[in-house]
This record gives sequence, structure tokens and C-alpha cells, in this order.
Amino acid sequence: MGKLKRTIGWKTYGLFGLGNIIGAGIYVLIGEVAGEAGNGAIWSFAVAGLVAGFTVLSYSALATKFPLSAAEAVFVLKSFSNRSLALLVGLTLVFAGIVSSGVLLNGFANYFSELIDLPKAIFIVSALVILAAIAIKGIKETAEFAVAITILEVLGLAIIIVLSYMSPDFVSHANQVITSSLEIGALPILFGSFLAFYAFIGFEDMVNVAEEVKNPTKNVKRGMLLAMVSAIVLYMFVAVAALSVIPAGQLAGYDAPLAAVFERTSNIDFPLITVIGLFAIVNGIIAQIIMCSRVLYGLSREKLIPSWFGKVSPKTKTPINSTILICTVMLIGALSLPLVTLASLTSLGLLFIFSVVHASCLKLRKKVDINPVFPTIGLALNIGIILVQIFQYF
Repeated sequence: MGKLKRTIGWKTYGLFGLGNIIGAGIYVLIGEVAGEAGNGAIWSFAVAGLVAGFTVLSYSALATKFPLSAAEAVFVLKSFSNRSLALLVGLTLVFAGIVSSGVLLNGFANYFSELIDLPKAIFIVSALVILAAIAIKGIKETAEFAVAITILEVLGLAIIIVLSYMSPDFVSHANQVITSSLEIGALPILFGSFLAFYAFIGFEDMVNVAEEVKNPTKNVKRGMLLAMVSAIVLYMFVAVAALSVIPAGQLAGYDAPLAAVFERTSNIDFPLITVIGLFAIVNGIIAQIIMCSRVLYGLSREKLIPSWFGKVSPKTKTPINSTILICTVMLIGALSLPLVTLASLTSLGLLFIFSVVHASCLKLRKKVDINPVFPTIGLALNIGIILVQIFQYF
């Protein structure tokens, strides 16, 4: 089996992770969160970021000690020596990535079909072929591509913030939003945070490229914290900006709430935010391709699946067999699977994995650099979210 090459610095790593987190989530979810929490949506994003932050601390502590692909499976092997559980965790991650990509690919096709009248399958196949080629080319090139899109995503959020700030009476509206948000009860904010939590998912993909990060002992934790802190700050500023322009009740009624804010605050006759949203979707897809292929590579290295999955191209130093296989399965899934049901189950799967990671961190607390209070709180919060999600099914 070949080895992956360490070519990513901590800043590139952090921006790569920030792009994974931002994705298309904030561009859509902010309206739904406002529908649950009203102006308290500001604090819903803060609470969700806090919950995700505890998970990031456990992930980064373990990934610093074990900077390997299929990271979650490795954590289970190192902490519990349970190969069956490690394989289950790894395959659950791959399944989550495939389903997530299927949802994103269909969303990409829906957006593009509004601009060009062609069958959606053409957009799905074209997007996957291009992104697969980028992923196979090399992790450095893929990360740089993802960073470029991340900068575009952040620029889109910054445009929303600046345009909102320049709108008439912004200061008085913003003060009213912040003041009234302090009067919102704990339950609406909590329910809003359950939705907002999914706008932070994506950080977990970062540990599966830790094997390709320079000096991982220092850079993995720095990059992950950079990504999470930046996301929390951005989301709270965006929430204040959006709610100051469009009242929460109205914002909840838009399918593309930030696009609506842009239309209200600018005279530009061009769907800029919609276009940036398209790029955000592309970033999400390529992140899943990278994550899934590295998980299969790592599972193969640990001899949990056949060595064929661990073959690395001698030229590009990427797991070529796993990348091609993952893109093929993603294509089949995007064109045929009932993705809505699978996507909701995938969310529960990810929360289960986060809980296992916290448990692994507690088990290895003497070997990793972390206060055990943090994974304990993180584990309790994740189990709480799982129970709420299960309760919603009944």
C-alpha cells in the first residue's frame, strides 16, 4: 500500500474545513432557524456552535495524537480495540458522505436547470466527472480548489453583512433584534439550535485528511479551531444582518433566505448569492469525495477491508481506486436513491459517530491533551440531540 503525502499547511487546512462547515447550510438553514427561534436565532447559532465546539475539541485532540485517514475508525481501534465497531463507524461515515453528496448533487442540478434547460442527469454526471478528476489530481490541488470556493462563500456572507449594514435604519433595527432576542425563551432557542447544529456539520471531514497535513501535532488542532471559531462568528453576524432586514416570520418563508436579503438590500440585477450558493454546493460535494475515499483508504490500511481500496497512485499520491469507486456510487445514488429518508437517518448516524468519538477521547484521556470535562459534556450534549431527533419520529 502506498503512502499519502503531507502537503497541507494549517491555514489551508483551516480554510478547507471552514468551507466544509459553511457549505450550503447557512444559505438555507437560517430561515428555518428563524422560524423556530424568531430573533433568538442569533443565540441558536451560538448554542449550536458551542455544542459542535465540544466535538471539535475531542476530534482535534485525538487527530493530533493519531493523524490518520479513517480517523474515527482508528480512534475506536486505539481506545476500544473493537474491529467490528471500527468498521461500522467507518462505513457509516462513507454512507453519510454518499447520501450527503446525492442530496447536494440533486440540489446542484435543480439550481442549474433553472439557468439552462437540460435534463438534471447531465448536470449530475458532468459535475461528478469534473470533481472526480480534481480529487484524483492531488490533495494539494483539491485543497486549493476548496479554499478558493471557501473564500467565495465567505465573501458572499460578508456581502450580506455589509449590504445589510448599509441599509436604512440598520442600527436601530439591529438594536431591536438584539434586544428582543434576549427576551426569547430558552426552549425556542434550543429548538432552533437543533436545526442550526447541521449548519456546523462538516468539521468531522477534516480529520480524514489529517494524514496529509504538515506537522499535524501542531497544525491539526490550530486548523480545526480556526474553522469552528470563524464559522460561529460569521453565522452570528449573518443572523443579525438578515433579521435586521427581514423580520423572522417572513425570513422563515423563503426557500433561499439570504438571496432574499440580498435582493432587498442591493440594486444588482444578478442572482449573485444564488451563484455563490452553487459554488458552496460544489465545495460540499468535493469535501465528501475526499472524506469518503480517505476513509476507505484508512480502513484498508487497518486491514478492515481489502487492500484494493488502499491503492495509491504513484504519481498523484491519492487513493485512486477508492476515489473512482466512491464517485461511481455517488452517481448511482444521486440518480436513483430516495435521498430524503436516507439523509435524515444519516444525521442520526453522524451524531452516533460523534458520541463514539467523545467516548474514545474519554477512554484515551491519559494519552491525549484534553481536559476530560470537555468530552464528557460533548457526549452528554450529543446524546441529548440524538434523543430529541428520535423523539421527533414518534
